[in-house]
Amino acid sequence: MTKNIARARSLHAPVDRSDARRRVRFATLAALFSLFALYVAWYESHRPKVQRNDELPIAQAHADDASQSADATASPAASDLVKRGEYLARVGDCAACHTADKTRPFAGGLAIDTRFGTIVTPNITPDPDTGIGQWTDEDFLRAMHEGIGKSGERLYPTFPYVEYTKVAEHDVLAIRAYLNTLAPIHYTPRPNSLKFPFNQRWLMVFWNMFNFTEERFVPDPRQSAEWNRGAYLVEGLAHCEECHTPRNFTRGLKSDSRLSGAVQAGWHAYNITPDKKSGVGTWSDDELQTYLSTGAVPGRAKAAGPMAAVVASSTRYLTREDLRSIVQYLRSVPPVSGGETRARHQRGLAAQPVAAVTNHVTRSFGKPQSTVSADQLARLRTQQ
Repeated sequence: MTKNIARARSLHAPVDRSDARRRVRFATLAALFSLFALYVAWYESHRPKVQRNDELPIAQAHADDASQSADATASPAASDLVKRGEYLARVGDCAACHTADKTRPFAGGLAIDTRFGTIVTPNITPDPDTGIGQWTDEDFLRAMHEGIGKSGERLYPTFPYVEYTKVAEHDVLAIRAYLNTLAPIHYTPRPNSLKFPFNQRWLMVFWNMFNFTEERFVPDPRQSAEWNRGAYLVEGLAHCEECHTPRNFTRGLKSDSRLSGAVQAGWHAYNITPDKKSGVGTWSDDELQTYLSTGAVPGRAKAAGPMAAVVASSTRYLTREDLRSIVQYLRSVPPVSGGETRARHQRGLAAQPVAAVTNHVTRSFGKPQSTVSADQLARLRTQQ
């Protein structure tokens, strides 16, 4: 009898220990998850709140000193607000991403392929059912500054809220005022197609912890008004780093390699720091301004691919004052050697230091042109 009991205990003991180990593992995982959830809740409730009374908008298109920028913070007439919002929407290149079909401007539907799947841009016309017609100003500000949609959903950083967070509140609201004047288009873009777990928007909370800081642009009092204006544009609304700064393993921006170039969607966005070998340090100010306004500098470069699209829909509309400010700021960023350096023509001539001309474009258009037509831009978008 005693032997049978002992044998029974010996037979069941391993099972009991296995069950115990499973219970311990489960309890440990549950505890870790609970602690992590508590940390996320604490992070969300205790992160610094940003003041909404910003001091430096883009302001008037021709503002070139601090006093003019300060004066521009006053509320303009409605028509002036809309006009300024239209200009700012050009600076931010809103139409490029939110227009898949030129017959439906700003109605979204552009498919952006990523390594995690496809993200489709939303309709930002004032249509109340399929666009942002029912959004409040606060909803719009939250999306631009925090990367959070109307229903509280996390936005994916293909929408560059990482940079837009620096844009002054009244500039964001000027863009909003302009968008409200657009013809409402009743159109629902197809849904995103992302792999699990990347289709879980709440996971962006963790990405934001490492790659995003909600903050407005703060002018550097040691620098001129023109420099600060350029910094405000480059770091914020123009979101230059989205293409010209390399990514880390989480696909966030590498802050120690700012503007040193990267590969985006199979295209080279080249080093635009003032490094003389790898960047644009040998370019004159006039050449850089001409490139941004026309897409071509004889003997230097001709824009193609995504950069051609940027010139066609954004930078060619910028005022000379803004272009000059951008160039002044780019001259001051730390030069970075290496990175995505200048492409070289097969004969050894300096080619596209800012945007590459590849066989993809050559097959489509033949020899690249100095300007990009609307039809060429549409073809570029469909072939990328």
